[in-house]
Amino acid sequence: EQYDVLEAENSHAATRLLMKEQDVSLVLLDINMPLFDGSVLYNLLRRFDRRIKVIVTSAYPLEDQKNRIREADDYYDKSQGTEILVGKIKTALDETPHGTD
Repeated sequence: EQYDVLEAENSHAATRLLMKEQDVSLVLLDINMPLFDGSVLYNLLRRFDRRIKVIVTSAYPLEDQKNRIREADDYYDKSQGTEILVGKIKTALDETPHGTD
């Protein structure tokens, strides 16, 4: 889809990356991450920059995701397939005023 994608192998690497990069518009956030839980990273992200859109991605059912991270912009069950995910990304980025990374 021509998006610039940054990857992090664990929650510490993701935190460092988010502190370093200036033009992140969207984070695909897994709940189960090495080192610390995705909900912890979500809370840190919200303190850092509330404008960044967050789509929680997990194998957990959507209701479980919503209960774990209540204020994310969207939720994606990994069993839904990539077309659904791409649609959610496009929707989130269309609503993002500061970029399309």
